[in-house]
Amino acid sequence: MTSIYGSERNFGDFNSDGKLDYLETSYNQFDPIYKTVFTSLDNYEFKKDQNKYIIFEKILLCNKISTKIMEKKWW
Repeated sequence: MTSIYGSERNFGDFNSDGKLDYLETSYNQFDPIYKTVFTSLDNYEFKKDQNKYIIFEKILLCNKISTKIMEKKWW
């Protein structure tokens, strides 16, 4: 499942190449593991780069949410 609820913080030039980028986070509602994939605007279309991602776990403890990075391949 991919989140359609994001914010303006999902958009930016995260790799400093002058193109608009978008961070897309997907998850399974029964699993606390999330994956954020890097996408970049190219010819009016966002294209995913499956080689750039962060896999993290959502941790809920005492009504506070935190995350733990499990795997990171960002650069």
